[in-house]
Order: sequence, then C-alpha cells, then structure tokens
Amino acid sequence: MKSGTSTLADYLAKNVNIHIPNKEVHYFNNDQNYNKGFSWYEEQLYKDLDEDSKSNNFIFGEKTPTYSYQANCVDRIKEVIPEVKLIWIFRNPVKRSFSNYVHAVRKGSENLPFDECVRKEEKLIQNNIFRGYVERSKYSDQVERFLEKFALKDMHFLLFEDLINNPEEELNKIPVFFRCCSI
Repeated sequence: MKSGTSTLADYLAKNVNIHIPNKEVHYFNNDQNYNKGFSWYEEQLYKDLDEDSKSNNFIFGEKTPTYSYQANCVDRIKEVIPEVKLIWIFRNPVKRSFSNYVHAVRKGSENLPFDECVRKEEKLIQNNIFRGYVERSKYSDQVERFLEKFALKDMHFLLFEDLINNPEEELNKIPVFFRCCSI
C-alpha cells in the first residue's frame, strides 16, 4: 500500500496484452469474496473488458497490496493460481509507513498522532491489523512468507523510487519476467 501499485498498473495497462481491473479485487484477503469461488474472481478480472476484448489472449493481473500483508493470502494464492508471477514494489519503509498513516487520516480511520501510532502499534494491531503502519513496511517478513510457497524466479522486485524516476527502464525489465509466462 502507498508504494506505487496503481502507478505500475496504469503503466502495464498501456500494453494491449495485459489487463488489470481498475479496482482492487480483494479476493484472497476477504473471506466473503473468497467463499464466492474462483468463478467470482474470474468475473472480477474480466469486469472492465468489453465483450470483443474478452476473447483476446491477455495476461491478467490485479493490484491488491493487502495480499502481501495478510498471512492467509499466500496459501490461498498458491492453491488457486500455483503458477502465478508476482511483482513486488518496495518504497522507502519510513516514507511508506507515514504515507499509509496520512492515507488513513484522510479516510477518517485514524485520529491519533503518527508518533503515538508507532509507539502503540503492537496493541493497535490486535484490534485492527491495518493500523500496523510500520509492520506493513517490514518487507522481508512478507517476502519470506511468499518464498515458502513460491520460487524466487516467479517474483520480480521493483523500487518505487526507481519506477518513478526511470519508468521506461524499470518497465522494460518486466517483459523479460513474463516472457515464458501465461496466467
């Protein structure tokens, strides 16, 4: 979250062979959606396509950053899409944490000062995991969880700052990642 997921999705959507729904799907992290089954998930992936485009051979993706944070998602992803390719975007962890906090304040879901949130985070997370502004920036924990189920070769890593400063260079690395893949 707050690390360029939407920016990357917008760039990738310019490729006529890639389709990413406009909104986060929240299939693997939301029990209610997950229990609707794979056909519901597929519908969400196709949702923004017109009828003529639905028959094209697309690489489908989606942009739900919460999947990396919520521990139950990795098993669900592995079960449903075992051959998935994952793109990770990392941002300076301190900037990501604060940006996430500001986002929560703007939404009205956070009213404590940032320093108090950081000091009380362990307790705040017990009631609401999404108040883990610092915890969500611990990328190594999240990647390790995924490496238990997926091979490193099936992951591509980007730095937010590199994507913003050199988008063409960073995007040119991604087709090599997908060359032999179909999802």
